[in-house]
Amino acid sequence: MDQKPIKTLIASKLRRVFLLLVLLVMGCRGKAPADQVPMVPVDFYLNILLPTYSRLQLVGNYAYLDAGYRGIVLYRSGLDRFEAYDRACTYAPSQSCHRVSVVDSLMILQCACCDSRFSLLDGAAVRGPAGWPLRTYRVFFEETSGSVRITN
Repeated sequence: MDQKPIKTLIASKLRRVFLLLVLLVMGCRGKAPADQVPMVPVDFYLNILLPTYSRLQLVGNYAYLDAGYRGIVLYRSGLDRFEAYDRACTYAPSQSCHRVSVVDSLMILQCACCDSRFSLLDGAAVRGPAGWPLRTYRVFFEETSGSVRITN
């Protein structure tokens, strides 16, 4: 019996299986929601040595800032590290009530409208209906001067 047709048949089936796996993997990736948090320019400076922001001198504290799309929450996650997230809930950011706030007892961010919850450590959605993380901003910290810069 000739081995060539068997090898061709196996190769054909392997290609089909591979193609099917590629389609499955590509189809399982989350699609971007139709209602997205708009990209607005952010270039915000503050100084944690000033009384207004003095609570940010301690790790684990946060402050709300008037910047970004629905405001920004700035969280001090380490001695030399800050996290900055837009307060717009990713479930329905165009609706004004979809705005996150810190829940002190749980140290998470929670939407007042849909009850979605997000991690303060990385902005990831930890409970739905929101399935996307919060918009993050870059934070630069100069420890000697206490200067913090938040930008896109």
